[in-house]
Amino acid sequence: NVTLITEKDAKRVMVPTSNIGYDWIDNAEPYDDANWVQVAASDCPTGVGYENNPGSATSYIDFIAHDVGAQMSGIMTSCYFRIPFVLDIDPNELNSLTLKIRYDDGFVAYLNGTKVAEANAPATLAWNSAATTGHEADYEETFYISEYIGNLSEGEIVLAIQGLSLNTTSSDFLITAELKGS
Repeated sequence: NVTLITEKDAKRVMVPTSNIGYDWIDNAEPYDDANWVQVAASDCPTGVGYENNPGSATSYIDFIAHDVGAQMSGIMTSCYFRIPFVLDIDPNELNSLTLKIRYDDGFVAYLNGTKVAEANAPATLAWNSAATTGHEADYEETFYISEYIGNLSEGEIVLAIQGLSLNTTSSDFLITAELKGS
């Protein structure tokens, strides 16, 4: 088993305020995300989200390393994530690839620009899209994405995620991700 990304890895985050296109999902020509918020790697999960009811039984406080409540709550339903990693083995050595993601309420995930998984996402995704239905991030869900191993190459790769909240009045939002191969 090869762990490519853990819930504790560094990432860059941005809550969009206008349409910036979709160059950010790819790494063919390194995208300049220097003005995005850097969430440093940690011994604890480095999830991104917000929690307006921290005392609730389903509180995500323990998973949130970067709080985007000021940018999202009452304002926006989308949040962008870029999680870079280096693949230092031949991808042909991999037989399986899994994305484990904890999400409230939806997401679309890309590996170097190719969509590899989604949940509760609208058919036509826009920069300010919302999730199509509510979902609690009580546990990591596993998405089997082995059919995309052929899209990988040795070197720097980016897992890009557009996290989706159900609406601007949602009480919480969370995204964490892990990527594993075997």
